[in-house]
Amino acid sequence: MSGNPLDRRCYVLLCLALAVLERSDRQTTLGRLSEQVIAAATDPAISAAGLRFGFDTQDGRREFVHAVRLLLDLGAIRRVQGDEESYVRERSDVLYNVARPVLAQLLAARRNPSLVPVGGFEEQLAALISEPRPETADARNRQIRLKLTRRLLDDPVLYYDEL
Repeated sequence: MSGNPLDRRCYVLLCLALAVLERSDRQTTLGRLSEQVIAAATDPAISAAGLRFGFDTQDGRREFVHAVRLLLDLGAIRRVQGDEESYVRERSDVLYNVARPVLAQLLAARRNPSLVPVGGFEEQLAALISEPRPETADARNRQIRLKLTRRLLDDPVLYYDEL
C-alpha cells in the first residue's frame, strides 16, 4: 500500500472491484478484474457523477492498482503469482485467489462511512451502526423481527430475559 489516502475515484474503483469480486470465480487475474470493473463502471449513475475510468494509460492502471493493493491489505484477495507494478508498467498479469470469507465480512452498513461525522472512534462506530427510529407500528414490528433474527443468527441460544 502506498499510504496515500483514497480519493473519490479510488474509492469508487474499490467499491466496483468488491462488487466484481463478489461475483467472480475463486481465482482471478488483475487483467480480468480490470475489464470487469470497466464494464461495471459504465453504469449510468457512475457516468452521471462524471466519473470515467480507463486503464489504457499508466496513470489509470496505477490508480486501479492503488485500490487493488487495499484489497490485498484487507485480505480480500491473495496474490498467487505476478506483481502489480509490472502490470502498471507493462500490462503483464497478476493471479489472485479470492478470499470469500473476507469478502462476506467486509463492512456493510446502512450509512456511508464517509458521511459519519468526525469524532472519536466510539462516536463514529455508534453513528455508523445506529438505526433510524421506526415511525409506524409496522416499521417497529419489522425492526423487532430484524433484531430478533440478527440475534438468533449471532447466537442460536436466545434467552427470554435477554430480549
